[in-house]
Amino acid sequence: MMFLIASFVAVFLYSFDKTTYEYSSTDEIIIELQTEAAISFTTSEDLDKSFYGTKFIDTYPLKNSFFLITTKDLFPRDLEIDDEFVKTVFEEHKYTVDSFKIKRLAKKEDNSEFYNLYNIVTPQIEKEITGSFGLNELGEIINIVVVYILVFLGVFAFSFKMLKEEFQNLPKGILFTIGAIILGVLVVYFGNLISAIISQILSILFKEKIVTSLNQATIERQLTSQYGALIIIVVVLLGPIVEELVFRKAFFTLIKNQWVALVVSSLLFGLIHVVTEASIHSFLINLIPYLVSGIALGLIYIYNKKNIVVSMFTHILINLISVIIVFVSYSL
Repeated sequence: MMFLIASFVAVFLYSFDKTTYEYSSTDEIIIELQTEAAISFTTSEDLDKSFYGTKFIDTYPLKNSFFLITTKDLFPRDLEIDDEFVKTVFEEHKYTVDSFKIKRLAKKEDNSEFYNLYNIVTPQIEKEITGSFGLNELGEIINIVVVYILVFLGVFAFSFKMLKEEFQNLPKGILFTIGAIILGVLVVYFGNLISAIISQILSILFKEKIVTSLNQATIERQLTSQYGALIIIVVVLLGPIVEELVFRKAFFTLIKNQWVALVVSSLLFGLIHVVTEASIHSFLINLIPYLVSGIALGLIYIYNKKNIVVSMFTHILINLISVIIVFVSYSL
């Protein structure tokens, strides 16, 4: 239902110049670099014109106004780049960094000037990228905000009586509930530590570097845009409330065995956050943190006598902390 509503809202927003944008191939490459371990090249002119700029990537100046552009922290910032290095990157049959596979990206156009400059005879490019027409940051944010408000109103109206009762019947009073929420945050962060270890093991097995998930990358781009304040209400408030009412309250009500409900709800909670990942390996690696978070929130719900208040406010607080971290990290 949410995807259907989002599609209708998006079609409407495509009708307005203020909510759409013609993204260049450099823009599209920057998006790829944020969510995959990859490397590419572009010109200083294209970087200057880029919709996203350089805050999501690392850049290294080359000859003739070219730039090497990479996923964040792929190389040391003081990396010394010579002609042989560039030639090796784009001419090796398979390019790796610390045994991790690195994807080579290029614009789907005539790149002969760059290849001739570095004497690259047989360029090895895993993916050629073109520009595209789509919603700009304002359009994307309006789409998400409208969809979540509509879904929230529907879910909240259906759940209002239940929520009122659960707020009035907290298991052991307000002070205990506050303590349970703080403990819940610690449980989720402990789960994050476990998931980081599992994801690292999968990363080594698949020889695929851990990078930002598409879901997280989208949120970071929107939060750090000039319209970021609009998305905060979704990330911090509407999203957690809707997700807790659906994945905890609804699933645990429909599925009588609480442990089966925990597995099903946690798996689906994880899947909706990584369904758009580009490869099966990145899908599995990025699924783990969301899956473990779903399990942690489910356990919090179970051990608080299935009162939704604690897991809901734990989720809200976790997302608030994450938003603060994003703002701080991109302001440094």
